[in-house]
Amino acid sequence: MKRMQGPRRRLGAKMALIVICMALVLSSAALFASYRTYETNMADLYTSSAQNLVRTLVSQIDGDDLVRYYETKQTDATYEATQQFIYDLVANNDVEYLYVVRPEPASAMFLFDSDQSEVEGYEEGGYVPLGTTVELDEEFAANIDTYLAGEPIEPVVTHEAEYGWTLTVQEPILDSQGNMAGYACADIDITQIVQEQRQFLFFLGALMLAITAVFVLFFLWIIRRQVVAPIQSMTKATAEFLSSPALTTADATKCAILDVHTHDELEMLASSINKLEQDLVEYCSDLATVTAEKERIGAELSIATQIQASMLPCIFPPFPNRNEFDIYASMVPAKEVGGDFYDFFMIDDHRLAVVVADVSGKGVPAALFMVIGKTLIKDHAQTGAALGQVFTEVNDQLCEANSEGLFITAFMGVLDLRTGEFSYVNAGHNPPLLCRAGGQFEYLKVRPGFVLAGMEGIRYQTGRLDLAPGDRLFFYTDGVTEATDAHEELFGEQRLQAVLNQNRLAANETLLAAAAQAIQGFVGSAPQFDDITMLGLTFDHPMENHGQEEQKQAEDPTC
Repeated sequence: MKRMQGPRRRLGAKMALIVICMALVLSSAALFASYRTYETNMADLYTSSAQNLVRTLVSQIDGDDLVRYYETKQTDATYEATQQFIYDLVANNDVEYLYVVRPEPASAMFLFDSDQSEVEGYEEGGYVPLGTTVELDEEFAANIDTYLAGEPIEPVVTHEAEYGWTLTVQEPILDSQGNMAGYACADIDITQIVQEQRQFLFFLGALMLAITAVFVLFFLWIIRRQVVAPIQSMTKATAEFLSSPALTTADATKCAILDVHTHDELEMLASSINKLEQDLVEYCSDLATVTAEKERIGAELSIATQIQASMLPCIFPPFPNRNEFDIYASMVPAKEVGGDFYDFFMIDDHRLAVVVADVSGKGVPAALFMVIGKTLIKDHAQTGAALGQVFTEVNDQLCEANSEGLFITAFMGVLDLRTGEFSYVNAGHNPPLLCRAGGQFEYLKVRPGFVLAGMEGIRYQTGRLDLAPGDRLFFYTDGVTEATDAHEELFGEQRLQAVLNQNRLAANETLLAAAAQAIQGFVGSAPQFDDITMLGLTFDHPMENHGQEEQKQAEDPTC
């Protein structure tokens, strides 16, 4: 028995890989969700604080005053009070810069600034006085149309190597006409917040990794104990069972070592394997017995085939010293033994009897009934009785012991070699084909009669036919015309007649071989369902001493 190949990948390794991948995916998803939640909450907190601060500033600035400062670039007492208010807001709140600008198509003009450093100038990062104009950065230039329309702007996060991370919140200031007068802006340094977020991400990642590792190890331990180990034990026991040189009853205990108590489907599987192996051992034991019995039956059927074949005339030419006729026959059973049979024998010196018959059914029962029918027909025919009487007596005898309900279709004929007279009787059999010398094969129109062994008391009639030298007859069973191809189409009477006419000038042996070849070519790979029997008879010429014998009988009254 072929030994099982080892697995390319161990089940435990595959399960571990699957669990690790799933744990990594789940932990990554949890890490991402947690970090995003923390980041969003922190951003919302700082944004809300900055927006409240800016809105407080907006509430203290009159839009019309802002337009006037923009146009005149001159300060007054109100301006100074607003500037002081901005200083106080910055001093009392966690904000880096608080300022008011007037957006222009390509730049922005500073109107208020909270920076109190002594250094002046936007480029130096110091105080920016009223009227200072600067170019817009990329993040702000992209929203210039929104600025000029005086619409709210979403918070902007920027990063510079010198200043770090900055959150800018902006709120529009409108004049009395509802037009944009400027924007109050607050810059909040969020560098520390970003660093804290990264530290949080690192800590959370390490924590998730540790939890995942513990979970994976515990889960793998459970999987190995509850799944992998039982499967490995079943695999080992099954491999030992399959690799045993012979499956005997002793091998049935090999799966008894399976100690699987998982109380789930694996335990049921182990029990099923035990039962399967025990059943397999019993099956192999029964199979060995059946195989031996089958071999014995096969040997007996082979002998039966040889016996049946020996019962049929199989040596040709059968009468080497007789040149008045030519005869040839063949029978191919559908199984080892068949129910078809043919026979020919000399009743006396000048009468030749031929029989072609078909027993209903196939196999051994048909073969046994065939032997009985063939023996009875030959025994009664050799008495010299008329063929109708022969079949009548044979029918009655067959009906006496026919408990299986079998029957025989048969056609028998007797050829008088002196005159060419052919007497025949038909018991429900296929009519033969007659070919006159120089003509074509045609189906002989005969009464079918009733089958043999079908009913007691049947009377059979004898028919007669005159054969001239060169005339020939072809007898067959229904296995010829009812041969079926793969499409369940019958060979049929017309094909048979056509094949015979194509080979009508050939000898009987060649004629039958051509018919058999045509049948096989038509059937192809389809199985043979019925016995195929054929017999060809040619009347060559009458007996040469026919006239001398009649004269001798007339002169000698004792004859």
